[in-house]
Amino acid sequence: MNVFVTDAATRAGVAIVEELSARGHAVTAAVLREGMNGGDISLPGVQWTHSVDESDPQSLLEAMQGCEALVLAVPLAENMKKVGSNAIKAASKAGVRHVVSISCMGASFDAHWRLGREYGFVDLMAEESGIPFTVLRPNMFMQEVFENQSAIVREESVIRMAHGDAQVSFMDANDLGTCVCSVLEAGGEHAGKTYALTGPEPLSGQDLAGLLTDAAQKEVGWEGLAEAEYSQTLVDAGVAPWVVEMLVSRSRIIRRDMAWNATGAVQFLTGNQPKTFAEFAREHAGELR
Repeated sequence: MNVFVTDAATRAGVAIVEELSARGHAVTAAVLREGMNGGDISLPGVQWTHSVDESDPQSLLEAMQGCEALVLAVPLAENMKKVGSNAIKAASKAGVRHVVSISCMGASFDAHWRLGREYGFVDLMAEESGIPFTVLRPNMFMQEVFENQSAIVREESVIRMAHGDAQVSFMDANDLGTCVCSVLEAGGEHAGKTYALTGPEPLSGQDLAGLLTDAAQKEVGWEGLAEAEYSQTLVDAGVAPWVVEMLVSRSRIIRRDMAWNATGAVQFLTGNQPKTFAEFAREHAGELR
């Protein structure tokens, strides 16, 4: 199958591209033009990599020619709805036969939190496109925890997160890639359906600290961040103001215990149990020491 993957250089996009390629699918990857500085990049196993202006429908249409499926992974950016709309329009004109929309946990066009509405709007466009569609709504990725916390664990032996006492059913981004492949390879079996994807268990910050302690082989503590501290941390890291607002809104949802539920969707779609955080931490223990 020839599959077009938007925003393929993101955390989710790379996992999806790698799994599709490993299973022998021909992958056409779109990488945001502004992130490429006019040059080309290569992604493992990718047949074609296009530097695409995702705000330009014609650019997307030209890159999407000959593709049978679209994996719509929109960037976390202020123009994400426009990017999604342009990709859906291009898919319709290019004759794409299946759209898989990569959304987020708790998303809905009428969600009471901003980022949920943004993703929900994109999902709704996929639903209304007339193309057979499937929506996958992954919970927070384990990779995000390591990207944000591994340096702090190495240097200070602590993790700091803005989740309060709430639990999160973190999932491995690679399990998302496997789910995408399973959906596409099943033909129309999953058309018109939405799946909430999670890891196998809900974990609190204290739980994470314990698992990281085991993996790092040193004591790792847990410190909760107040919302203002979390926001400032993002600002200090150079995160764009709109993205700061979206990530803070997600942290509020998490603190309200809306991200703890562990579903069986990964096993239902793939036949395999989702990876545990303990397994993931052991695999990446070197980043903690």
